[in-house]
Amino acid sequence: MKFFVTMDRDEDGVWIVECPTIPGCISQGNSKQEALKNIQEAIQLCLEVRADHGLPLTIETRQNRSGCLMTTLPKLNGRQVAKVFGKFGWQIVRQRSSHIIRAWAERRMIDLELTDGRIFGFPADRFQILSHASEKQLKEVQIELGGYALRWEELDEDLTVVGVISGRFQLPLPRSASVFVN
Repeated sequence: MKFFVTMDRDEDGVWIVECPTIPGCISQGNSKQEALKNIQEAIQLCLEVRADHGLPLTIETRQNRSGCLMTTLPKLNGRQVAKVFGKFGWQIVRQRSSHIIRAWAERRMIDLELTDGRIFGFPADRFQILSHASEKQLKEVQIELGGYALRWEELDEDLTVVGVISGRFQLPLPRSASVFVN
């Protein structure tokens, strides 16, 4: 299954990629390759969430610049979506325990409480856009997509829970950062 995506570079040099046929399906990367890899994950998660909530998987769009016409796919449930993606070599991993029930920001750390009771935190400075945000902007974090994603509306920044928990950060730890291991 192929999806048309748009790609553009922002003022900070980050590649922004969007799938216009799936509402809200946007990702980014420091390189074109990273952005395309990230949008594949975003498409997978968006389709799964939309299927779980009984929403249409895609919307019809007008003809794009390349002349391709996008149309609506039939409505599928989560199991059917997994089967379709499996035919193309994709694997959908349902991480029920990785849903966010609460998110907050303090001292440039973003903390998440998950449905299984875990609390997970990460430095805002590990992401390009968040690294430039004020403390007030960081505190405006919202839980989206049924607990699958975080959103900062004013910053136009979205992060997936799966990406954050698996350590897919955009930026390395600063040299001055201390790492504690139990």
